[in-house]
Amino acid sequence: MAPPARSLRLSLVAVVSAWVCLSLARHANAQLPPLAEGMTQYVPSSPVPGAGGLTAQISSYDVTLNVPTQLAEKTFLIAGLQYHVDSVSYAHEPPGFTPLNALHGLDLTLLLAQRLSDRWSLAFRAWPGLAGDLQPVDSGAIHIGALAMATWSPHPRFTLGGGALASYAFGQLLPLPLVYVDWQPRPLFRFEASLPFFASALFRFANRFELGALADVGGNEYAVRKAAIRKSYPCAAGTDDPRTPLDESRADPSSCTDHLAYSVVSAGAVARVRLVSSLWLGTFFGHTLFRRYDLKNADGNRVPGGDVTLPNELVFRLGLTFRIPLPPAPEPRPAR
Repeated sequence: MAPPARSLRLSLVAVVSAWVCLSLARHANAQLPPLAEGMTQYVPSSPVPGAGGLTAQISSYDVTLNVPTQLAEKTFLIAGLQYHVDSVSYAHEPPGFTPLNALHGLDLTLLLAQRLSDRWSLAFRAWPGLAGDLQPVDSGAIHIGALAMATWSPHPRFTLGGGALASYAFGQLLPLPLVYVDWQPRPLFRFEASLPFFASALFRFANRFELGALADVGGNEYAVRKAAIRKSYPCAAGTDDPRTPLDESRADPSSCTDHLAYSVVSAGAVARVRLVSSLWLGTFFGHTLFRRYDLKNADGNRVPGGDVTLPNELVFRLGLTFRIPLPPAPEPRPAR
């Protein structure tokens, strides 16, 4: 039988692995899911291609709360709440442009992790939620995702996992395979990856500082319900303008934006410092490698001119995390 401290750590490995895989980039740290976390991200203003000189600047904000419960010696349950908002500011708006200033995502999360043995664990997670401009909320804003994963931990410093999930991280609901690796060959270094969502390499110093590199993917699919869009052409019939080739007196559902799919890939340097107890301050400074949004109609088809690849820009993140301490991994025994 494993010693109590090691047994607890092995049980928590299942929770850590499943949480990191599901929380993706926003909570990609080598610790337990946080009790509470707040983060902001800033991307500078950039031109929107094909929009007549329009520029857009995106600031994002995230808040996470979790309540972990140990149901049995080998079983953990974590119920949580995650809120995300993209706030968009515009400049040089062309005539007739209708802005979308805020896109929200709200998820209720439920994670169940079961340790089968000292080496094997299973994890299941579901996260129903809402995503859209929420003006107003209707069934089109309802999302649900799910994951099933098995992990193998032959050593407290190495975990390998695999499974499948359905996620909106790439801008639309996709079934995806998942591979998870967590390797800590020495106490000061950790490599972690949840492919295809993120990979990180971190050095830890004196249990207070973390420095390294991080690459991640983010995105969602947002329902668009703003009245100024839904009640005007092409979503609704309007007054025909004889100067255009379009018949604006008749609605055109195939050109009406029902939802917006957004995805972004970023990479850069990450630094974290433990301020007091389990409270950490984290920063990320990097660059986007890919940014794209698609405007789609109610049938899920792209509207004419609705595929836009945005210029890549610098990215800055700042956040506070209240972690749950993880029992330290035992040092490798010297060979006899």
